[in-house]
Amino acid sequence: MTAGTTGAVIVHLTCHVEATTGSLSVNGKINLCPNLESIGANPASAVVGNGIALSAGGDDPDRGPSPLAYRWTVGSGALDDASSPRPTFTCLLPGLVTIVVAVSDGDPSPDCAASGSVQVNCGDPVPGR
Repeated sequence: MTAGTTGAVIVHLTCHVEATTGSLSVNGKINLCPNLESIGANPASAVVGNGIALSAGGDDPDRGPSPLAYRWTVGSGALDDASSPRPTFTCLLPGLVTIVVAVSDGDPSPDCAASGSVQVNCGDPVPGR
């Protein structure tokens, strides 16, 4: 080659890599949190002392780590089975009551449970009071 000109040059690099010793294994499971797909109250109002049928439907896309579990809470009134997807709520005092349900798949993370609420009206058993 002549000075000041450009030309192609082939350079051979030889590299030896030592054999690896040992290994790394990572195991784990991915949990998809459940979804609350529906919540309802039928009827939406009742007189104090009477019941309202509640319902909730959930889905767990990966079906684990445990079966779906439901937990209902109320500010006033009574539930016949707070862990059922279809409990009966009984009005004990007149007024609006917010009823909350959480559905969990057993994941201990507090952000994994799905929740929703429905409001019902408990009427006074004595009209005009």
